[in-house]
Amino acid sequence: MVIGHASLIQSILFLIFAGLFILVFQRQRRSILARPAVVERLRERLEYAKPLMPHTMGERKLFWAVSMTAGICEETLYRGFLTWYIAGFAGTWPAIILSSLIFGLGHIYLGVKQVPRTFVVGLILALLAYFSGSLWPSMVLHAAIDWNSGELGYAILSKPRSAELEADGSAESV
Repeated sequence: MVIGHASLIQSILFLIFAGLFILVFQRQRRSILARPAVVERLRERLEYAKPLMPHTMGERKLFWAVSMTAGICEETLYRGFLTWYIAGFAGTWPAIILSSLIFGLGHIYLGVKQVPRTFVVGLILALLAYFSGSLWPSMVLHAAIDWNSGELGYAILSKPRSAELEADGSAESV
């Protein structure tokens, strides 16, 4: 078995770790949304994902459900089944790397530039699952990442462009 047997305490610690990331995401989102120039810069950088982001309150609520199911289903598929399957003939570490690469490639619909970034996120999630001995922490973190992206996208898309930024074209870097 690729994912080791973790104690209940170890799993709880890793869930707390994932929970701390959720708090960091919330703070980051508040900080970004409080700075109009950063919002405008991020709006430009996220243009590739605009069709995938929620635009209405109904879409936003649906995105919450999609975030949870993606966290559970993708972690079960990539960090659970696929890692286990590949490890059967290639070993644990090659399985972690290869399943993370396949995870990255599975997100090519976001654009080719996003594949390496998604690979790194997949690798982090795989390491979290491996060292925690459980898929739960990576499921929670994955769902939180997706949820945060949707919340940020919704907030940015629902905010009108700043009039002063449109006039002079200035923007802070994100």
